[in-house]
Amino acid sequence: MVVPPTISVIMPVYNTERWVADAVRSILAQTFTGFELIIIDDGSTDGTLPAVRSAVGDDPRAIVIPQANTGIVGALNAGLARARGEFIARMDGDDLCDPRRFELQIERLRSEPQLVAVGTCAIAIDPEGRFLCPADVPLTHEKIEKGHLAGESRISHPSVMMRTAAVKRAGGYRDLCPVEDFDLWLRLGEIGRLANLPQRLFTWRRTATRLLASHARRRVDVLTHVMEEMWKRRGLPGQPPSLQPRLMSRGELFRQWGWMALNAGQRST
Repeated sequence: MVVPPTISVIMPVYNTERWVADAVRSILAQTFTGFELIIIDDGSTDGTLPAVRSAVGDDPRAIVIPQANTGIVGALNAGLARARGEFIARMDGDDLCDPRRFELQIERLRSEPQLVAVGTCAIAIDPEGRFLCPADVPLTHEKIEKGHLAGESRISHPSVMMRTAAVKRAGGYRDLCPVEDFDLWLRLGEIGRLANLPQRLFTWRRTATRLLASHARRRVDVLTHVMEEMWKRRGLPGQPPSLQPRLMSRGELFRQWGWMALNAGQRST
């Protein structure tokens, strides 16, 4: 009888040739080894797919699935459909993980059955790998939910590990890019508890393609819709907070990175 993996790691990738090999290796080097790594190449047009296959080598835990471009939500749901693990872990193609990440997240989820999702604190780096600052997040359900009610995600999506049954019960990812993760956190927070680990077990690469505000107005519109839905679902009094676009230009983005690095004492960055 084939024993299913404990964790299914879902890693959608798209045009991350520069970084994806290191991202894959950081997963394959985890101290907790009972996982499958499902890599969805979402129609990359650069050398991402060959880089993935080279990094994976002959590791039997890795499953590489090329597909036509569907966008992040389509790739995530393709991974969910293939997942066999009790837990779902997320990873992106340009980030890095501490080798202890899965071990510590599993330990926390096993010890607290009421938890449905556990993220981690992180370190932020720029596209060249230069240190920007610590990227710490609230640790408790109550503090995470406080941020969520203000329209601010308090779990870093690629750092999260979730109970597969809870994700399916919540309805999985909905086509609400670029806030598909935040929408899921809200629904998971209604059926269980959320947490973040205090250790910085994740290295979060900040890139212009990920954050830039060419989609800032769409983000506000979709986020407003998600917040209004949640307000009604939970029967909360009044109205959700008014939201404003952030990072409307590349200049604003780079200025933010500069202040992050300076405030963290990283003058060379």
